[in-house]
Amino acid sequence: MPSRRFVEQLETIQSDMNAPIAAGSSGTGPADPPCVFRRGMIMVSPQDADLLCNADDSPLRDLHARRSDDIERSGLARVRVGEPTDEELMGTGVMEVDAHVGEALHRLGSTFRGRTIPASPVHLIGITNGTVCPADEPWPATAPPSIHGAAVAGPTQRRPRVLVVDTGLVAGFGDLSGLRDVWGDFRLDETDKDGYIREYVGHGTFIASLLGAMAPTADIYVSNAIPRPGATFEDDFGDSLFTAVEAFRQRFAPDDPDAWPDIISLSAGTNLYYDPESGSGRHRNGLLALNNFMQTLKDKATLLVAAAGNNGNSIRFYPAALAEQNDFSEAVVSVGALRENPADGRTCFSDFGPWVKAFAPGERLVADFSAAPRKLHYQHRTFDECQFLPPSDNYPCPCQTPPHDGVATRDSHTRSPLVSVGDFTTTHRAQWSGTSFATPIVAGYIAQRMALDDRADARGVYADLRKTLPKIEVAGETALKVVPDQLSR
Repeated sequence: MPSRRFVEQLETIQSDMNAPIAAGSSGTGPADPPCVFRRGMIMVSPQDADLLCNADDSPLRDLHARRSDDIERSGLARVRVGEPTDEELMGTGVMEVDAHVGEALHRLGSTFRGRTIPASPVHLIGITNGTVCPADEPWPATAPPSIHGAAVAGPTQRRPRVLVVDTGLVAGFGDLSGLRDVWGDFRLDETDKDGYIREYVGHGTFIASLLGAMAPTADIYVSNAIPRPGATFEDDFGDSLFTAVEAFRQRFAPDDPDAWPDIISLSAGTNLYYDPESGSGRHRNGLLALNNFMQTLKDKATLLVAAAGNNGNSIRFYPAALAEQNDFSEAVVSVGALRENPADGRTCFSDFGPWVKAFAPGERLVADFSAAPRKLHYQHRTFDECQFLPPSDNYPCPCQTPPHDGVATRDSHTRSPLVSVGDFTTTHRAQWSGTSFATPIVAGYIAQRMALDDRADARGVYADLRKTLPKIEVAGETALKVVPDQLSR
């Protein structure tokens, strides 16, 4: 079964989304969490939508397929399948399989009128998708920031431009030490009705703080493309990525309609649905709603730096896993996480495999989190043992420490007197773990290398770093080892 925390997070997401979600049948447990998608809906091209919804010989005819609205920038149409009632849609548990979507995709895996129709579920993209991402919850920290003292390029040297696609910035972020030269979208719903910080509100701020510290010469824009509760549907996200680039352009290059960031830092994604009956492996069409954006990015000079995910396994997590494909190998960097002491190797939660191209510190990092004196109700109870490693590993991983109780598990577990409230009234910094936070370290490293070397090509810098940076071997695969103190003039 998937972990307790996975189910808790899905229930939180379900309560905040305006559409029901379902978990696919692919997951077997923490080592293979099921993907999550929108219940009762698939995506196809507009032409195929008309065919599937109107043709007498449509393979979806008895599933009562009906076309919904189009997805503007992704070039797709939504198709509803099945005839569930509103009560069934909203009352079904998130771990229940959606038989209508599964059956529709299974049928479209076969040839219809001489071809196979590209179709996909509407995956849920999130910073919390999988076992848990981030890998733990933010803990108040009084320690100095983890990243400090990066070499600053001279005033005549290049200022790389970085777009962070995430949860936006907290109000008052300009007062934080590492974020005075950062721009972006504000969160409008930072606290709940009782004044406590909502889950994942500070995620984008934390990432921007790490990135700004790594690349003090960079211009940074933080988008709120992944709104509350740190998740969005794939179809909306495909359009939101274009919107984020446009907001970036308006801030830094309003007179250049073709301007794109040098680097995009993305700490979100999903594993893919697959049809267990066909035995055909992960879904053949990938993230269909992101295809237009990724094809556009590939034709630009932009480098996408994407988190590899916190499922603790080698199952491909997208869009980071595109780094393994020949078409995107120069345009995408997938980032896994190292332990608090990088010499100790991969942290327990980090994904790994031949598709993960770089590893950077991602455990118990300290950075800016909240600009106001506030408190946080923890949602999840820590685990008694590591979710991923045997007890013989003997390492105090983020699954277990710092130990605390959580609102979502309080009813079924008691662990008094563990802390269930994080007090950020005397500190604006947090300690946090995840491949989410290893990602801006790699993005910042490449950006600052561009500034120090006065180079305009992020992809070229990444290609050179693949030749010069030290390597790390993880589960038999070799990747870059990116450690902040390697960055010097």
